Amino acid sequence: MPLRPPIAMTLTWYALGTLASAQLPGVAVDPHMVVLTPRNPNGRIVVFNPRATAAEFTVHLRFGTVTTDTGGQAVVRMADDTAPQPAIHENASAWITPYPTKFILNPGASQVVRLTATPPRTVAIGEYWSRVVVRARELVPPLSPRNITDSSVRIGLSLETSTVIPLFYRVGDLSTGVTIDSLSATRDRDTLAIRATLTRTGTAAYLGVAQLTVNDSIGRPIATASKRLAIYHTNHPRWTIAIPNSTRAQPHHVTLVLTTNRPDTPKGTIIRASAVARTQTIPSS
Repeated sequence: MPLRPPIAMTLTWYALGTLASAQLPGVAVDPHMVVLTPRNPNGRIVVFNPRATAAEFTVHLRFGTVTTDTGGQAVVRMADDTAPQPAIHENASAWITPYPTKFILNPGASQVVRLTATPPRTVAIGEYWSRVVVRARELVPPLSPRNITDSSVRIGLSLETSTVIPLFYRVGDLSTGVTIDSLSATRDRDTLAIRATLTRTGTAAYLGVAQLTVNDSIGRPIATASKRLAIYHTNHPRWTIAIPNSTRAQPHHVTLVLTTNRPDTPKGTIIRASAVARTQTIPSS
C-alpha cells in the first residue's frame, strides 16, 4: 500500500493580550510583549525551539485586539489570514516588518527576530496595535521504504503549533485608565460568578490586574482571586471564585479593584493609571 501523505495537526494558543508566560510546547518566545516608539522604532524577540526535533518557524504580523466572548472569557479577535488587513486606524500590522520571517531551528537552538517600524509620516499621536504570530512546524524525517509493506500503513505526523504576542507602537505622551460601568454576581452553592463591564479611557490600551475580594456579612475576607486583563475598548469579563459553603446563607460583599501593577511585563512597558474599585452586595440565599 502506498505511503499516505503526512497529516498536519494544528494547535494554536493565543496570548490573549494577557501577556501570559505559559506557551505551548514547541513555541517559546521572549519577551512576551513588544513596545516600539518613534525614538525606538526597532525591537527584537528571541524564538526558541524547545522540541526534541528540528522545526521550521515562520513569523508574521496580524491585527488583533483583546475582547470577551458571550461567556465572558477573554479572546483575541484576529484579522483573517486570507483577507486584507482591516483599515482600522489603530492597525500597525502593515508597517511593522519582521526579519527573518522563516528559519529552521535545531533542538535547543534560538533565533533573534528583529522588528522594524516604518509608519506613515502622517501618523498621529496615539497607540497602534498588532500581533506577532510565531508558528512552528515540526520537520518529520522521511520514513524508510524498507519498513513499509503492502499490509502496513505508515503515517508521518507533522505537528504545528503557534503563539501570539502583542506589539504596541506608541506615539506621543499617552494615558490610560478604566471605568467599572457595572458589577454583578450570582451565587451557585459554593461558587460566585462575577460579571463586569469595563471600559477603557485615555489614549492607550489598559493592561492591568483585576483583584477580587469576597467579604462575609461582618466584613471578613473569605475568598480572593487575581486575574490579569487587557482592555482595548470595552470588555464584559466573567470570573468565578469559590467561597466556603458554610457562608452561603449569609450576604456577601464582592469588591473589584483594578490596577496597572503587572510584575509579569518588561520594565517600562506598562502605562500606569490610578486604581479604581467597586463593591457589590449579594443578598443571602
